Amino acid sequence: NVAKSFGCNIIYYSTTGKNQDLEYPKYELDTLLKSSDIISIHAPLNEHTFNLLNYDNMKLMKEGALLLNLGRGNIVNEDDLAAIIDEKNIIAGLDVLGSEPMKEDNPLKNIKKKENLFITPHLAWGGIESRKKLIDMIYILTYADMNGVGNGIYNSFNSRLINTLYRQSLMVLDSKIMLDNATKRV
Repeated sequence: NVAKSFGCNIIYYSTTGKNQDLEYPKYELDTLLKSSDIISIHAPLNEHTFNLLNYDNMKLMKEGALLLNLGRGNIVNEDDLAAIIDEKNIIAGLDVLGSEPMKEDNPLKNIKKKENLFITPHLAWGGIESRKKLIDMIYILTYADMNGVGNGIYNSFNSRLINTLYRQSLMVLDSKIMLDNATKRV
């Protein structure tokens, strides 16, 4: 409904044919890729979706198309995506990768058109309210454990992990606030 509110024409593809949404037209994958300005993936990883998008079908995408993978890593073949980004004017936004955290040898690290690739740290799972609640819960549990009244989750490993999560979440919150403020000015 969000895309629809911006005037987008919504179409979809079903890997199994089982998903039937009568509100929107269903297309074959090649046709969807050829005709779409924005391709947004929201799918589980399974035998039907593994490497669903590969070099052969991604080269069908329109020049200037935006590819968003908000589903699972390995739905988009990262070797092939790296090649396509450098060959065509394609912009990719990835919230998920085949291996998280990203490995040193990931081909996406070596693309020439770095401005056409955006990677977020798997944050599409929840809105700002969910992440804020998570931060609050981490703080409360950590504080309780540090003061001897918790259930023992706070130890040297968890303390480093929790501190890292907390700092990253604050950066995300700051980014979201900056984006909200910038949007209000526009």
